[in-house]
Formats: sequence, structure tokens, C-alpha cells
Amino acid sequence: MFSLFLRTIFKILIMRKFSLITVLAIVMSFYAHSQIILRKDTTISIKNIGTVVLPVKTQIFLDSLNNITAFQAPSVIRLGDFIVKPRSKVELYPDGGLKRIILMQDKKFLVNGHQIIAPAQFPVTFHPNGQIDEIYLKHDFRFEQGAFKAQFKAGSYLKFYDNGQLKMGLLKYPVQVMVNNQPVVLKAGRPISFYPDGRFKSGFVWIPVSLIDVHGQKVKIERNRYIQVDKKGKLMR
Repeated sequence: MFSLFLRTIFKILIMRKFSLITVLAIVMSFYAHSQIILRKDTTISIKNIGTVVLPVKTQIFLDSLNNITAFQAPSVIRLGDFIVKPRSKVELYPDGGLKRIILMQDKKFLVNGHQIIAPAQFPVTFHPNGQIDEIYLKHDFRFEQGAFKAQFKAGSYLKFYDNGQLKMGLLKYPVQVMVNNQPVVLKAGRPISFYPDGRFKSGFVWIPVSLIDVHGQKVKIERNRYIQVDKKGKLMR
């Protein structure tokens, strides 16, 4: 592969399709975003996980600063409490924190006091601070936050903010939320989203309702319409 790359660069120079500076930039880019195959077991450090031994023949992906951005191990490896599927790509943040994994076995996670079971063979993504970003649901998930209660569908994803607050999920049943002191029933089978402080942000209306928009006007909302409100509960769209 590398020899083919050099032959291509040589042809470019001969044909003079690009300046020497451009060609050098291409070469530097090639080196900057390279991949290597480990020839022996190698220990690396992953933020919030600790040291990990990568087995021989693990494929390593590097960024322009030669930081490890991802790797694919040929066999099962353990990253802290996580058992990773062989030959799946483990992604890392620039600071070495864990970004994305694919589980080999079902795994229980505790997110802001809520227990969630993530199934094997599906990815789990993390925020730079280590909090769950996105997780696939093996079972229906009952969620309670203050007076708000909902159930989210198995086989769908939940997204969270880096403070652990729920960001978005797919509703299994209709739910009622309060929008500027007005009860609003949201449709099942559609997503609902929240602000980082837990207040309702958006969803799809199930029962027609009238809401006050950001201009102080009363707006009638029909069934199946998507709505988004600001943090004060005023209709934005």
C-alpha cells in the first residue's frame, strides 16, 4: 500500500499537476493520519479507565499529532468494566478519554440514578467527562423526574447531556408535560427532548391544544404537530 502511494506521488511530480509544496502537504497528511498494526502486546492508558493491554495485531488509528483516536483488537479485550466485541472499533477523544465502544456482553449502567441495561453488539458513546452520551435500550425503560413519568421503547436510543440529564428518548406511550402551566399530551412512538436542566424542550402533540408563543400570541396546535418551546415554556415552533 505504501509503495503504491509513493508511485502515485512520483507520477504527480512527473506530470507536474501540483506544485512541490502541495505534494509535500499530501505526504505530510498521509503520515499525520496513519494506521499501524501492533507487532507485540502493548500497554496504553485510557482516561477514566486506566491502563489497557492491546494484543498483537491490534490496528491503531492516529491523528495528525500521533494521538491514538481509535483501535480495533483482534480478540476480546477488557476496558475497565467493559468487555469489548472483537474487531470492533473503540474510539477515543483527543485527550485519551473513551468515546465509543461496542459491547461483547449485556451491561448495566447507572445514569443519574437510573439503571439501564445496554445489549451486546450495540454501541455505547460517552461524553468527554465520561458520562453516557447515547445508549441503546435492551428493555423498556421507565423514567421518572419529579412529577414527570414516561416509558421509553426497547430497541431505541436514549441520549443524555454530560451532566447526566436525559436529553432525548423515544416514547412508548403518550405522556403529559406541562408547558407554561398548560398540560400537553405528547404522541407515543415519537421522540421527546429536554433541556440540560430537565425542563421539557420538544415533542409531537397527540391531543390538540392552544399554547402561547414567544410573541405572546395564542396558537392552536393540531394533532401530530412537532413543537419546541423555550426554557420559559413559550412556543418557538
